[in-house]
Amino acid sequence: MTLLSIEGLKCHYSTDTGVTKAVDGISFGMEKGEILGIVGESGSGKTTIALAIMGLLPGNATSSGTIRYGDTELSSLPEHKKDTFRWKDIALVFQNSLEVLNPVMTVGMQVCEPMVAHRGMSVREAEERCVALFRRVGLDPVWMDAYPHQLSGGMRQRVMIARAIAQNTEIILLDEPTSSLDLHHQMGVLEVLASVAKEKNISILMAIHDLNLAARYCDEIIVLQGGKVFGTGSPAALFTPDMVRDTYGIHAVVKHDLGAPYVVPLSVAGPDDGDGKSTAPHGGKPPPAGERTATG
Repeated sequence: MTLLSIEGLKCHYSTDTGVTKAVDGISFGMEKGEILGIVGESGSGKTTIALAIMGLLPGNATSSGTIRYGDTELSSLPEHKKDTFRWKDIALVFQNSLEVLNPVMTVGMQVCEPMVAHRGMSVREAEERCVALFRRVGLDPVWMDAYPHQLSGGMRQRVMIARAIAQNTEIILLDEPTSSLDLHHQMGVLEVLASVAKEKNISILMAIHDLNLAARYCDEIIVLQGGKVFGTGSPAALFTPDMVRDTYGIHAVVKHDLGAPYVVPLSVAGPDDGDGKSTAPHGGKPPPAGERTATG
């Protein structure tokens, strides 16, 4: 069952220097219970797609195309009707939780507040559900009385997940949800998300730059480049050395001996300066061992 369908989506930003085509004619669908990854370099349009689905594009943006949730065309709804779906049926988890969470309100209260406002729960009922939600995402309920700055980045992201699933949401949009976390906490947050999605049959649209995390957790992946779809498919079919190089400018080896494809970057490709020689660091050759980095 196709739960979310996007056809011909275009999102352009007007700036002092002209028009930026952040998303330029993208179409895709997402099934019930599917984890769909959107990967691409910075500026490829990942965040803009999530904001367009939520109806939260900034004032300097214009958009066209259709965004359909079930039988409802969200893109044509007036603002007050979008609120009947936004945050209840479709929720967005931003990448910087410290900027999103209210610094003067306890995190427990911030999870409870939407349940009281939108689901008609009493404060006591919301608090009881909040306890269960905290436990579900791997947080001790004692942290309900803490303020955002008292939690680690990984803990704040778990609070954001708890808030997203508190409304029995059908679709969760993730905008680089683990970009500020180390690998250990990235894996922990995504394990919780994948588990909750499977348990509650929630669909997840994950905008993510880390190829290895996308390969591990996503059922299908869309690769963006310059606001357009560059490729789609399963992680195993999609991640090849050529695709990684063309999308990210990384010369890499793609291995399959861990149960899912994973990328081992070798060097950063740079533009050709006209004489056939790469202008990338180290001349496009693998950097010294001490300078190599991993994407996951």
